[in-house]
Amino acid sequence: MRRLVNLLAKTELLSRFEFYPAVDADADTLKYLAGLFDGEGCVRIENHQLKDPKRKNHMRDHLVCIISNTYLPVLEECKKLFGGCIKRGSKVHKQCWAWKLSSRSAYIFLNAIYPYSKIKKRQIEIALEYVRLFKNKNSWGNRGMPESQKAQRRMYAKRLSEMKLEDDFSRR
Repeated sequence: MRRLVNLLAKTELLSRFEFYPAVDADADTLKYLAGLFDGEGCVRIENHQLKDPKRKNHMRDHLVCIISNTYLPVLEECKKLFGGCIKRGSKVHKQCWAWKLSSRSAYIFLNAIYPYSKIKKRQIEIALEYVRLFKNKNSWGNRGMPESQKAQRRMYAKRLSEMKLEDDFSRR
């Protein structure tokens, strides 16, 4: 745990959070998880416009990471290390599961695997940059979030989405 905290502290991002899930992973495990995420994972920013008419400008968004796999024990080990939840996916050919992290847990996970990621390194950078810019700016009270702030947040979500499309085309 101490080694991971030291690694994360070097990035200057860890100090922005007050809550740290218990993570006991060595460098080899983080390298494996980075490879698993590069091959089977995704990162996105989910935006939710609340439908309450009294708070028409209220928007809630958060960082989400998902890794899908047909081998459940690997995902259970991920859950032990970083938290999150595992849900059963639809069975088309073979049963699969999805391990999902959101908000702070997703941030801690991405920050931990960032040095070892190859394929999705740029997507992780954008996600971490998003968290740095918008941490503690999720609540705007009754006055609602300014349109400029909404647009800026949507831009990050769009950038991540476009990068996924570029990656898909470059692998063909």
